[in-house]
Amino acid sequence: MNNINATIIKLLLLKEIWKKYNKKIHNKEVFKYLQVIESLHSSTEEDISFSEFRALMLLKDEKSSEWLDIAEKVDISSVVADKVFETWVHKEWANSLALKAIDMVEGRQAYEDVKEVFDSYLDNTTYEDLFVTGDFEKLWEKNRRDGGILWRTKALNEAIGGLRKGDFGFFFARTNIGKTSLIANEISYMIKQVENPVLYCSNEESGERIYFRIAESFFGVDRERLGSNLKKAEEAFVTGTGGRLKIYEPAGMSIWDIEKTAAMLNPSLIVIDNLDKVYGFKNERDDLRLGKLYQWARELAKKYAPIIAVCQAGASAEGKKWLQITDIDCSHTSKQKEADWIIGMGISTDAGCDNIRYFNIVKNKFGSGKSKFSSKFNSATSCFEEIR
Repeated sequence: MNNINATIIKLLLLKEIWKKYNKKIHNKEVFKYLQVIESLHSSTEEDISFSEFRALMLLKDEKSSEWLDIAEKVDISSVVADKVFETWVHKEWANSLALKAIDMVEGRQAYEDVKEVFDSYLDNTTYEDLFVTGDFEKLWEKNRRDGGILWRTKALNEAIGGLRKGDFGFFFARTNIGKTSLIANEISYMIKQVENPVLYCSNEESGERIYFRIAESFFGVDRERLGSNLKKAEEAFVTGTGGRLKIYEPAGMSIWDIEKTAAMLNPSLIVIDNLDKVYGFKNERDDLRLGKLYQWARELAKKYAPIIAVCQAGASAEGKKWLQITDIDCSHTSKQKEADWIIGMGISTDAGCDNIRYFNIVKNKFGSGKSKFSSKFNSATSCFEEIR
């Protein structure tokens, strides 16, 4: 068995892939293993573990150990698995169709044989696979911006609305002007609205410091006040948040680390700070790598929960109040096209403005509310107060 087909068999262990594609497989080498996979899927609604599949395969065919070793080493993100499988199905179908067409031209096959291969793809494609629903109630629910997870900042509720599954956007700013505190300010409000965990993925600041920042903002107190009675503060924070804050900071954070954790937690909200530094895509050109990374984040939001990401602003944003989309670090990349909303946070060098932060919504697919507003920043409590 070649590496590609071994990969395809491993992807079929994913429940979503199995449900969508099991009837579209005509490759003989893969097809003969479908019965084994089907028997496993029929016993559970969860994904099939590779160890379970391997054990059953070895019972049926001791000689399968070699290609099972190949399949086990396959490391494909579950978020991009659907695209990988769809591409494989299309290529297999096109290859079969091309071979049949050549046979017909050379007199070895009839037109009906070619049409049968052509129809084999169409017959297994449902309306659900091809088109957006025409159910107005479902469309309304997908497009409405009221409800969802609300922001603490009123201007963001007015401009973006509550966050829903599938929403993806990011904040950008220069270093050390309060990006993490801004997220802490919003998360400490959002966490009270959700039922499942809030997953905060950090590869910037220490997770312990972030945890305390969110707690400071949650209570609206500084570090000294928070530390005056740590046990009482801990009990009140756990009670107020339901223990739903989960800060994750593995060394060398990768897309697979985040996906694995998201699958385990089934979060209500995902924060990734700093998205640009997440590993998983290699390319000689950094702009192409970042484009793929932001596309991955978009797909992750569709699969699990809305995503708030953070990235850096470039040198052009230094000392600038109202940042523009061209101030995003590596702004020439395709990463910004994947986002529903993008917000720049700027600062002024004018005297007396040290504690003011200026926000410009440089991209907003939801298109309502004002695009610019400012807030007072209290670095001691990680709190922002909108200036009205």
